[in-house]
Amino acid sequence: MAAAAANPEIIEGVFRVVATTEAPPARKSPNRQRKVARIVFWNSALMVALVALPLVF
Repeated sequence: MAAAAANPEIIEGVFRVVATTEAPPARKSPNRQRKVARIVFWNSALMVALVALPLVF
């Protein structure tokens, strides 16, 4: 253990920085749009069921 602490292993490497702002715009997938629409619909329906309906009755 003492020998490892006295002579630490040095690892050298090369890193490449990629700018995310230069990435090509992602195409909107129809399946993803349908999935988002379903999530929004069910979130709205559950919100109405949990919040608005108890206020009415």
